[in-house]
Amino acid sequence: MYNFAKINNSMKKNLFLSSLIFLSLSCSSTDVEDGGTDPQYPFLVTKAIVDGDVYTIKYDGVKILEQSNADGSNKFVYTYTGNVITQIKDYYNGSLNSTTDFTYDNDKLINVKVVSITSGSNTTSIKTLTYSYPNSTTINCTQIRNYTLAGNLQTDKSEIVYTVKDGDVISSKEKYYHNNVLAGNITETYTYDDKNNPYKNVKGFDKIELYNPWASNDNLSGKKNLVLFTNSNTPTSSAISNYKLVYITSYNTANYPNQITETQYNSSNQVSSSQTTIYTYNQ
Repeated sequence: MYNFAKINNSMKKNLFLSSLIFLSLSCSSTDVEDGGTDPQYPFLVTKAIVDGDVYTIKYDGVKILEQSNADGSNKFVYTYTGNVITQIKDYYNGSLNSTTDFTYDNDKLINVKVVSITSGSNTTSIKTLTYSYPNSTTINCTQIRNYTLAGNLQTDKSEIVYTVKDGDVISSKEKYYHNNVLAGNITETYTYDDKNNPYKNVKGFDKIELYNPWASNDNLSGKKNLVLFTNSNTPTSSAISNYKLVYITSYNTANYPNQITETQYNSSNQVSSSQTTIYTYNQ
């Protein structure tokens, strides 16, 4: 995953909605919103408070319709085909910010296309991700982003190899390029607990979890909860940079997180940022 540097807290709050883009639910006709309780449904997140910022999630039954911040200025709108998400529209400050389309083959994600509108201009960037599954423990991803900078066409490319164990990504290795020139390498590792992730019961979540570049950092693996995440970036033109994320989680009686505190440490093992998320469920 192409993480040039860990985003700061204010940026991360703005990106929280995009970190949630993985929510994908099976079909039902009953509304489930914050505060509602219905024993026919599994645990589903209806609200997340990120360092004081409130985000709510609306459903049609157990299919996600929309998620937004308190004043509705930032929101995501979802489109389904059957039980999988095939499009997400991202609105920022009331304007369309990006459209993401998902393509599947035999129930596996094989292609993602993201068309983004650059803030304050009419220019766009187009990013495509192509996935392949050579064996049960490996997932390959090629990511290409084309965009315009100062009137010149630019291309960023990443080649990522994910290692999977028991359904969880435990490490990744990435080579990233700029305009077809190798720009560096990134290695990441992921360590989990044995409890329930807040999004464990969201059907289809696992089909698109690798799409979001902040997924692992933001503890949205969908199966268990991160305890430790590490990132080592070796650029070709500058010094190596390292950081790690440590997660402290408290749980409810059903072993779903009530609260997760993520603390980032720099290469000198000093705290550089911290963020706490509080979860509310439908029961």
